[in-house]
Amino acid sequence: MKLEIDNLKEGILKNINNAQELIDEAEILFENEKYARAYLLSHFAIEESSKCAMLLKIISFIVWNEKIDIKKVRKRFTNHKEKIKNFKLLEIFNENKIIDLKTEIGKLNDFKNQSIYVNWTNENEFIMPNDFFNKEMTKEMIQKSLEYVKLYTRISIQLINNEAEIFSTLKESKDLKPIKEIIDHEKRR
Repeated sequence: MKLEIDNLKEGILKNINNAQELIDEAEILFENEKYARAYLLSHFAIEESSKCAMLLKIISFIVWNEKIDIKKVRKRFTNHKEKIKNFKLLEIFNENKIIDLKTEIGKLNDFKNQSIYVNWTNENEFIMPNDFFNKEMTKEMIQKSLEYVKLYTRISIQLINNEAEIFSTLKESKDLKPIKEIIDHEKRR
């Protein structure tokens, strides 16, 4: 089955809508002091938004007339750590800071798990999720997820309203060194 840009754009919009619903529900839980589950839903909103980046990359490859291994992309589409990686890479870019990406991905994934399950520490303590997550930590995660959803909402609006111009710019940029590196990297993955 051939991938169509309109279908991919629809996927982006559905991911954005679902992410926003997750944030809305996280805010309800937050107001009721259910911090662990509010954290969890805001984390899921980030993962859901990260899928937009994957779909945007596919659109770019279609515009560039480049092949992309859809089976690999579909696998990454459901991989939690891959979605967290997209978020962290954007965070590095936006904040211009250097972090240990693998450690940060693991930490966020661990926090997600701690927001669902009772944790058994090395000191043989059992910690309930709501004992680990506090108001400030959860509020920060909700804010980050909301900013991330807003970013992809703005990108999607631009894509929908200025598709011809964006595609033209994409085509013109294909020979730029960073774009060539992205294409080469994707082919090696």
